[in-house]
Amino acid sequence: MDRRQCIRAFAWVGGFIAAGAYTSVGCRRSESAPSASVSSDAAGLNPIQTIQRIRVECDAGRHSAAETYLLAEQRKAVIAQIRAVDRLQSAAEALARRAADRFGLAAAEALDFTRSADVLGVLSRHARLVSQRVESDRATVVYQVGDRLPLESVELMRRGDGWILVTEAIEGVPEEIAKLAGVVERSIGGLLDDGLTLEELRRDVDLRASPIFRRLQHLTESASRRPTDQVD
Repeated sequence: MDRRQCIRAFAWVGGFIAAGAYTSVGCRRSESAPSASVSSDAAGLNPIQTIQRIRVECDAGRHSAAETYLLAEQRKAVIAQIRAVDRLQSAAEALARRAADRFGLAAAEALDFTRSADVLGVLSRHARLVSQRVESDRATVVYQVGDRLPLESVELMRRGDGWILVTEAIEGVPEEIAKLAGVVERSIGGLLDDGLTLEELRRDVDLRASPIFRRLQHLTESASRRPTDQVD
């Protein structure tokens, strides 16, 4: 996703979490792709299939393979953000299971950070690929993340017989997401070892997570003031 989309995503997710409504919508990343199949021959993939392939490779932990579909100068940061979000989601799912076992399903929903998976634009777990338009060596894929409106779009560039996704990650964001994952992981320990009540657990999570969300807000707001680079 481009910088503007990343900023909107964090504002949307941050506001949702701040309101205390964390329940996810839609489906997991690997389930959200449209019906077009992912070819085993990368050179034969159309733009939508290219995005599908990135999702499949990341879900399987083959991040090096996913990198081949990203611009060289963007690969490291984008993959770092995907890894951080996946770590956060794994921790969040484990916390939800522990909370459900101890306090019931409603309590688990109150501690659900699943919406944080929706900060990856077209690579978000709840992204639905809607359509594609190809014009010469450029392509545009329209997508929707969860129930978010308006629809968004992302560009791809032709490289040889295939396509490269044009996306980016804001500097510093992957590290902050990893810290948030650490907060959630610590909360699992609190449930297991400290015997915290639900209210104590929520206060602990809020206390530790709030500074991270403030830093994420600062990073995204700072990025919004920088000009968006044009890739040729």
